[in-house]
Amino acid sequence: MATNPTDNPRVDFVILADRAEAVNGKLYMMGGAWDRMWVADFAQQQFLSIATGIVVPWNATNQPHKLTIRVETQDANEIATLSLNFNAGRPPFLGHAESQRIPLAFQLAIRLPEPGAYVIKALIDDCESNKTVFYVQLLPTPPVMAPPSP
Repeated sequence: MATNPTDNPRVDFVILADRAEAVNGKLYMMGGAWDRMWVADFAQQQFLSIATGIVVPWNATNQPHKLTIRVETQDANEIATLSLNFNAGRPPFLGHAESQRIPLAFQLAIRLPEPGAYVIKALIDDCESNKTVFYVQLLPTPPVMAPPSP
């Protein structure tokens, strides 16, 4: 890891989406940048995507790093975690002292225990780098209408 804190990789953004993928250095999202989810049945898994951008400074290239994404309740109870190791090289087109952004997207199928606030934390090398909050609410059941009288 680099010795100067500004030389460490950092998570530039964490965006929630209905669907996201990273292809050829670009993020593609559908239904992105939301912060509220409506759930009809908390016993069922919910599907969401997380889009992130990691900024890797010049001095942090060609070194192993670890990205961890954690989904937690508002009480910091962990409900999902994913981790990956990465090592950003220094491509020939990168100018001296330039940073590079690495876009990543993750698909999650998780069971959210109850309505409330949830936090998605992004850590690099076990240090929190960015986070986002989203709110989950129970989808109200539509009222049952009595059939019309004859």
